[in-house]
Amino acid sequence: MGKIKEKPLGEPLSLKQKLWVDAYVETGNATAAARTAKYKGTNGSLGVIGCENLKRLKAFIRKKLDETSLNDERVDIVLSSALEAKETKFFQHEGKVISRRNITNWAVRLRAVDMYNRIKARYQDSLRLSGTMDLIEMDEKQKARTRRQAQIDARMEIERSYRGE
Repeated sequence: MGKIKEKPLGEPLSLKQKLWVDAYVETGNATAAARTAKYKGTNGSLGVIGCENLKRLKAFIRKKLDETSLNDERVDIVLSSALEAKETKFFQHEGKVISRRNITNWAVRLRAVDMYNRIKARYQDSLRLSGTMDLIEMDEKQKARTRRQAQIDARMEIERSYRGE
């Protein structure tokens, strides 16, 4: 299968492509956008269509985002507020709240960064790895021996810290 070429802005879009771009900008989900645009197929084939459209229609997605005022400046504002996301955790004892704490909501922060990068098409088409990796198969005895050794090493480290070494 050949590389999918990006469609230039000057070329007209088909009705389905227009519907797909509108739906994708609204949802951020390429498969759901393909379903909304009335492409036919299974979830898997709609996912493939959505992925192909993401590659082929990048310029149209950016244009639509800019038209809907979701430009870089606006996204940066929304993203910066999402990066400050906190959640309140309540601690209770016997049914009574004894304390509450505001903590960082990392899930929201990561989703915001991921969505921003997807919308701006900043992910690479493929991941390239270099170097080598040796995989070592271990049987259960080796795994147990490795766990025991780690426990022994940890105990020795604690003993050294008590002795001030």
